[in-house]
Amino acid sequence: MTPLVLKGENLSGMLESLLKKEALCGLKLCCRGSSMSPFISDGDTVNITPISKLQRSRIGDIAVAVLPGRLKQITIHRIILIKPDSILLKGDNNSSADGWYPKKNILGIVTKVYKKNYNYLCHSWMNYLIALGSRLGILNRITPFALRLKKQLYNHYAKKRNA
Repeated sequence: MTPLVLKGENLSGMLESLLKKEALCGLKLCCRGSSMSPFISDGDTVNITPISKLQRSRIGDIAVAVLPGRLKQITIHRIILIKPDSILLKGDNNSSADGWYPKKNILGIVTKVYKKNYNYLCHSWMNYLIALGSRLGILNRITPFALRLKKQLYNHYAKKRNA
């Protein structure tokens, strides 16, 4: 089966229509780009829950938002700050925030990431810590260390299981 590839206004229009319907439980979307790396990498699939199904968005949530403007592009970036009527988004791998966007532009929240070798649920406490690191500008410095540590721990426990 050939995947459907949509960009720009076609993608944002389809996502807005699908995620704003009350009956829809969720949607899976293949991501492109490296702005959320390593948490969401190019080619990973994400599960999106419509914002209408959630109580509210929180700092650390990974939001699917329509960027204001003529082209109506879609972004999947982390919420790092919230005001009563707007949110500040930032890609985990970006050096600066995207800017403030109206809350009405949030279509959904990423609840699960499907990677090549494993899947992970987006838990709020972990997302909050990642958002804090991103907001303080230290996430890009500690991520390589954390990934190396994770790999060493995985290899250590894999050897113990096979022994």
